Amino acid sequence: MKALLLDLDDTLLAYSAGVDDSWAQACGAAALPVEAATLLAALAETRTWFWTGDPARHARERVNMLGAWTKIVAEALARCGCADETL
Repeated sequence: MKALLLDLDDTLLAYSAGVDDSWAQACGAAALPVEAATLLAALAETRTWFWTGDPARHARERVNMLGAWTKIVAEALARCGCADETL
């Protein structure tokens, strides 16, 4: 028997579980000119804005998660005053 299992809503594989801990570790490890707690707060706000603010963006970006994460981080850094593209 062959089967194809699709998990379209994060119910079988928890793709987004632990996301806050992952962001906290990444912020703590990065040498940035902004406090980790400040960046974490900006990331939380930016993630909410990114995924809920525009249904067309959500549909477009969910197929390229690496690109979405890059855009979220860039926006969060800009909100913290660190909009340097070399970071």
